[in-house]
Amino acid sequence: MDNKEEVKGEAFNRLLEILQSENIYGFRERFLDMHPYDQALFFTEVEKMDRMLIYSYLSPEEVAAMMEHIGLEDIQPFFTEMDTNYASMVFAEMSTDDAVDILNEMEKEKVVSFLTIMNKADAEDIKDLLHYEEKTAGSIMTT
Repeated sequence: MDNKEEVKGEAFNRLLEILQSENIYGFRERFLDMHPYDQALFFTEVEKMDRMLIYSYLSPEEVAAMMEHIGLEDIQPFFTEMDTNYASMVFAEMSTDDAVDILNEMEKEKVVSFLTIMNKADAEDIKDLLHYEEKTAGSIMTT
């Protein structure tokens, strides 16, 4: 392991300690100071119990910004473990095409539950793009 990885590992371990000590302000300060890619890396490496704390410490907008740095193939389980209301707010904060890409991978019942809770304008934007077939111009547009 090189020095850079060692420093990152130490920083991640310290951040995890702060998170688990339920120091919301200390966690927010350190976490939001990180690049969103590093936030996503930390987020995907911690246990579900720790992610539940992260959801309670961060706004939907902050989580949405971080989620943009998690691969589409890995992201769905995080939305299904979130509270449905919170997940709907995160989807509303994401770019519409990113939200649609994630929702297209989910069961229809789950998608309906998210869209039902979401504010009407955001839900309509997403519904408009959900109707396009994968890999068509309409499916990759941003409203």
